[in-house]
Amino acid sequence: STRLIGMGGIPKFMADHNESDVGYYICKYDGAIRFIDTQIGRLCEFMKKNGIYEETLFVITSDHGEFLGENDLYFCHGGLPLEPLIKIPLIIKCLEREENPIRIDQQVPSMDILPTVLGLLGISLKRKMRGRDLSSFLTGKTYCETPFSFFWARHICAVRHKDWKLIYVDRDALIKKRDELEKMVRKKGIIFEWKSFLLMQLQFLFESQIPQYLFYDLEKDPQEKNAQLDFVSGDAFIRARSLLDAWREKIRDKGGAAAENFGNDDFERLKTLGYVQ
Repeated sequence: STRLIGMGGIPKFMADHNESDVGYYICKYDGAIRFIDTQIGRLCEFMKKNGIYEETLFVITSDHGEFLGENDLYFCHGGLPLEPLIKIPLIIKCLEREENPIRIDQQVPSMDILPTVLGLLGISLKRKMRGRDLSSFLTGKTYCETPFSFFWARHICAVRHKDWKLIYVDRDALIKKRDELEKMVRKKGIIFEWKSFLLMQLQFLFESQIPQYLFYDLEKDPQEKNAQLDFVSGDAFIRARSLLDAWREKIRDKGGAAAENFGNDDFERLKTLGYVQ
């Protein structure tokens, strides 16, 4: 059922006493954000009272966003990498700098966070890391533009520019992963019930006949309501496809793949993080 994975209404596993009003769940979501904000405030006050606030570097971000009804999706974060999922906050309080905060309206990939933190702390590594050190950018010394950000998760990848986005769906990989998960769920039983949820997402994508490429004009269609499909033409699409295809080959050559074959130890770690029950 699509309702199980958040299509068309509140997912059944999240329903609170059969409450169907979306506003009710959004209020609870906002309440959770307010709670986190309050705890961050308490931590800052504690550090200020103990004289360690100025020498503390803060980074506040998230692993993903959440659908709150956009594209008729509710409180789920799988499937296509649309804007509500991949646009996340990134707030950095640099050392000894709080006055005159600046807001940078530019996309950066999450892999830039760690190199940037190390750069702000003056820590250099001999080993090369993925991502870029944006510390000089944050301190106003240089300007560093990130025109393209790439996304990859299992059977889907994408490239995003501020004006457009191209998503590629590997339908062969999707079918393969669906079949693998189906066998795993049958073999492992209820302990892998969380994979049943992913299985339903893959099945839905497969049955929906989603095309191989979806192109969004973010300048004209910021809410991504009108995807331009495989047959789209134009300079932006051609450029985006060239970039994405080259990037896919690059990560394939480097063995870029998700570690899907979890063992019991991996399952227990995920359980402690709250991802599985």
